[in-house]
Amino acid sequence: MMSERVDPIGFLLKDVVEWNEYRRSHPTWKPALDQADLKGADLVAADLHGLSLRGVDLGGAVLRKADLSATDLADAVLVGTDLSDADLSAARLQNADLRGVKFAAANLSGADFRGATLERNAIAHAQTAGTLLPFDGNGS
Repeated sequence: MMSERVDPIGFLLKDVVEWNEYRRSHPTWKPALDQADLKGADLVAADLHGLSLRGVDLGGAVLRKADLSATDLADAVLVGTDLSDADLSAARLQNADLRGVKFAAANLSGADFRGATLERNAIAHAQTAGTLLPFDGNGS
């Protein structure tokens, strides 16, 4: 069992599989990761659903197949992040910097992109139903 004194950011970066198992067995545990520096982190398949990651720096991170559904990523920096096959359904990405993000085959249904910076994005096969900022299909 994880002690309350353990740094959740260190825990996440150390072992995503153990992080996911802990979240599954403790569904009410929702550590705030606001303003965290997660640049370049390998977070493949990380369970981050429903968490607050406001203002987090995930630039260049790899979050393929991650669960970011209903996650608050407002004001976050995700420049060059790989979100291929990730679940961002109902995520809040207002005012986020999303330049160069790979959204290939991601679930973006119901996500809120209002005010976000979207340039040079790869969105092939992404699910975009109900997004609050529609994509034009060219990744811009």
